Amino acid sequence: MKSQKNILFGIMAFGLGIRLLVAILTTSWVFPSDGHFWQYGYEMGQVAASLALGNGFSWPEWSNYPHGPTSWMAPAYPLIMAGVFKVFGIYSMHSAMALEFLLSLASVLTCILVYVLGKHLYNAQTGLIGAFLLAIYPPAIFYSVRSLWDTSIFTCCLLLVVLLFLKLADAPTLKRGSGLGLILGVTALINPIIICTYPFALAWLYLKADGNRILVLKTIGLMLTAFCLAISPWLVRNYLTFGQFTFIKSNFGNELYVGIKQYLGRDNGDESSSQDIGSVSFRKFNRTVLEESNEVTRNGFLLRQAMMFIAEHPLRFAQQVMRRFARYWTFMRPYPGWQATISLTIYLTVLLLALAGIILSKAKGRDVQLVLLFLLSLPFPYYLTVAHIFRYRFPVEPILLIFAAYTLYRIVMCLAFSSRLHGFTNPYVRVLGKPLTNFEK
Repeated sequence: MKSQKNILFGIMAFGLGIRLLVAILTTSWVFPSDGHFWQYGYEMGQVAASLALGNGFSWPEWSNYPHGPTSWMAPAYPLIMAGVFKVFGIYSMHSAMALEFLLSLASVLTCILVYVLGKHLYNAQTGLIGAFLLAIYPPAIFYSVRSLWDTSIFTCCLLLVVLLFLKLADAPTLKRGSGLGLILGVTALINPIIICTYPFALAWLYLKADGNRILVLKTIGLMLTAFCLAISPWLVRNYLTFGQFTFIKSNFGNELYVGIKQYLGRDNGDESSSQDIGSVSFRKFNRTVLEESNEVTRNGFLLRQAMMFIAEHPLRFAQQVMRRFARYWTFMRPYPGWQATISLTIYLTVLLLALAGIILSKAKGRDVQLVLLFLLSLPFPYYLTVAHIFRYRFPVEPILLIFAAYTLYRIVMCLAFSSRLHGFTNPYVRVLGKPLTNFEK
């Protein structure tokens, strides 16, 4: 047990060291100012700057978005960025360094969660392999030091939610349920896309409870209450600001409209070329709606336009959803050229190993089923809207790495067994395959 902790500590230190080294070698804290600091979270950075200047949760005057209050994104990460801006300066190099260190810590903490989850599902060896893979995984390093979005923090919270659901299912209590509910709310305030997974996870929790179903129902009820309490201050703020109920984010109408815009004959069929209807391009789209309404009303208008198109062209919309599904899982490219080729090769290797791990996990029971529910349900909104942005997929990749780690573990065990069977004494295989008696959990 002590050796496992030492190995895990070494993996964490190694992962943090890699991230700091990449940051130093690439001078990652120097960002170009064009495009309103895209790598600084773009929209999030703009709102964070407005907060740091004391202008509230709104678009600044120099933004491409219509000036005024916003709920375009969830509030948690912009508030974190605003705190950093307040201390170290708006869009300064020191702020970039602070945010990179924070995101690197979140990435390293995710390595711990990968280890714990891998150990819970399979065994400690699988957990350690998964943690090491994440420590050296290029996208994980990229989102720690080269792209200052909420990706690393949200991924860490996602793994924590999965693990806490598994722990709660093993021993449901009201105290654990309320604690998990608060974490569900906080995670939704970072990125509300995770809410898509909650109905499946709650159904799984109820069905897994073979004992006291009444206690489980009470736990779920308290969990939902805590979740609502956690997000309610932001919902109240939105209602007071916009005069109508607005959930955590207001931009679903815009995203859905952008997602189907290629069928309106206004671009070349590439999702990435779709214009952002929330920005200046919207002025040409409908000046009256822009000038005489707030952000929520504008997004509601776009939602109605999108729904009209879906109602008129359901088959074409279904085809586009299937196309996005395939693209999400197989062909997302963060950059053109050789970097894209390397990224795609690494990801497809992980995907194939993960699929093998899922197949090998068929006898592992309901816990693996919960992880698969999170894996498949989390990207659902991207299938409906847009799926071309690489960071949309990254949060599920640590889960894929766990399944890939299990495949590698099984391969090592087979090699170790073969070595013993034939009398081989390869020290690397013996060490990696030790202990043979712990082939299964």
